[in-house]
Amino acid sequence: MKNLNLELSNFLEDDEFSFLEDNKEIYENDLFFSRSNFKPQVVLFPKSKEKIQNIIHFAGKYNKKIYIVGGGFSYTNSYSPEIEDSLLIDLSRLNKVIEVNKVSRYVIVEAGCTWKKLYEELSVYDMIVDFPAPLSGSHSTVGGAISQGVPGGMHGVLGLEVILPNNTLIRTGSWALKKKLKPFYRNYGPDTSGLFIGDNGIYGIKLSAALHLKPRQKGKAYASFDFQSYDALAQTMIELSKFDFIVRRTGLDPYETRNISKVGLGDGVKTVLETIKENESLFKRLSNTVSLLKTGISFLNACNWTLHLKVDGISDEHAEISMQQAREVCQKKSREIPSILPRARDLVGFSIRKFLGPNGERWVATSGLFPIEESKNIAQKVQLFFEKEKQNMERFNVMHSFITNFSQYYFLCEPCFYWNDKLSIKHLNNVSHDERVKFSTFPENPSSRSYVVELRNKLREFFFTHGAVHVQIGNFYNFRDSLDDNYINFLSSIKNTLDPNTILNPGKLDSIGIEDK
Repeated sequence: MKNLNLELSNFLEDDEFSFLEDNKEIYENDLFFSRSNFKPQVVLFPKSKEKIQNIIHFAGKYNKKIYIVGGGFSYTNSYSPEIEDSLLIDLSRLNKVIEVNKVSRYVIVEAGCTWKKLYEELSVYDMIVDFPAPLSGSHSTVGGAISQGVPGGMHGVLGLEVILPNNTLIRTGSWALKKKLKPFYRNYGPDTSGLFIGDNGIYGIKLSAALHLKPRQKGKAYASFDFQSYDALAQTMIELSKFDFIVRRTGLDPYETRNISKVGLGDGVKTVLETIKENESLFKRLSNTVSLLKTGISFLNACNWTLHLKVDGISDEHAEISMQQAREVCQKKSREIPSILPRARDLVGFSIRKFLGPNGERWVATSGLFPIEESKNIAQKVQLFFEKEKQNMERFNVMHSFITNFSQYYFLCEPCFYWNDKLSIKHLNNVSHDERVKFSTFPENPSSRSYVVELRNKLREFFFTHGAVHVQIGNFYNFRDSLDDNYINFLSSIKNTLDPNTILNPGKLDSIGIEDK
C-alpha cells in the first residue's frame, strides 16, 4: 500500500485519494445489501478529466479494475466493487456548470454536478432541462442519472463527453465537430449518445453532458384524487395517458399517501398550508380550505389510493383549462381532494429523506415498467403476489407500499419494502441530527433482512415473468435473461471492443462483457 500511495501522489493531490481505512463500508454497498461486493482498495476524487486519464493509465499499469460512483444513493448494486483491490472513482469533484446557452437552448454540465445545483444555476435564466430530474437530486448527479436512466428516458441529452477504457476522449453528436464545438444537435450520424445512456458506466466514464433546455412555464395547475382501489387508479392512468400536457403523474397507495408528507415533502406541506392562509386565489381554488386551515393534512388519513397531477401552461388559467380535461376523466372513478402533495413536491424540489421510513425503517424499492395498456392487469397481479406473501411478511414484520408513475406509453409499478433494522453509515450521515441520535441505536435484524432479500428476488422474478423493463439496472435485474441472444451478443461485442480487459465496472449491467467471448 505504501508503494501505491507514492504512485498516486505522482499525479494526484493529497485530497484526491483516500484509503479510507475506517470508512470503506460506505462504498462497499449502496442503500441495499449485496454479499458479492468488496470494499475498494482506494477511493479517488479527481478534480479534472486529465486526472481521470492518469487514473486509467495507473489502473492499466497495476492491473486494477475501476468502478465509478456518482451520488451513491442507488439500490441495485450499481457501483460497489465486485472484484478485490479495485479503484473507485467518486466524480463529485467534477461538479461545475460550464456553459448555459439560452439561445440555442443547451447547458453543458460536469457529470458530478447534482441536479439541485444545476437547477439552482439555471433558475437565473428561467430555464429547466427537458426531462424529469430525480427527486433525489439534492444528492444524485447528472452523470449517475445518465448512467442508470430515469423513467421517461433521457431524450434531452444532446451530447456526452466520455473517456473510453483505452483513455481516448470523445464527444458525441454535433459536439464532435472539428470546428465550433456546439452540442446543439444529438442525431448527427449514429446516435452514440444513446450508447452511454443507461450503460451503468461499462462503456466509458462520463465527464460532462450537454442537456437540452426549455423555458420554465409560468402557469401551473395541480389536482389530487382519491380512488378506492389500485385497479381503479390503474385504469384511470390508461385513460389519462392520451394527455401529453400532464407533466407529473404520481400514484400512491394508502401507506405512502399518509406518510410521504413526513419523510419527503414535510417542509413543502408546511409551506403550502401557510400559503393557503395568505393567498386568496389559492384559498378559493382548493376544496375544503376551511377544514385545511383547522386540521391540516389529516384528511389524507381517510384516503386510499391517491393520484397527484401537475400541468404546466403559459398561465395558470391556461393550465387549469388543460387540467379540467384530466379532472373529468379522474372523477369517473374517484373523488377530488385538496392538491397539497403535488404543490409540496414542487416546493421541495429535491429530497432524499424518502430512503427511510417515517420512523427510521430500512427501505428499498423494486420497480418494473410495462406498456401503459397493461396497467390494470399488472396492478391486479402484483396485489395477488403480495397477498400470497402476507403471512411471511407479518411474521418478519415487513411492510410494503406502492408508488406508481405513468406516461403516455408506460406504467411504472414500484413496490417499496420497509422493515426495522440497523442503519448504515450512509443512512445516518444523511438524516437530521435528531434523527441520527434516535436511529443510530437500532439493532441488527438479520432474519427480516434475509427475508427482504428473498422477497425482493421473488418480486424481481415476477416482473421478469410479466415482461417488465427497468431503469437503474445495476447488477440486480434480469437484464441478460430478458433480452434476445442476438442483442446481448451485440451489446457484449461493443463492451469487448471498447474494454477488452474489462477495466470499467466489471460485473455491472448484469455482467455484459468479456466473459461472453
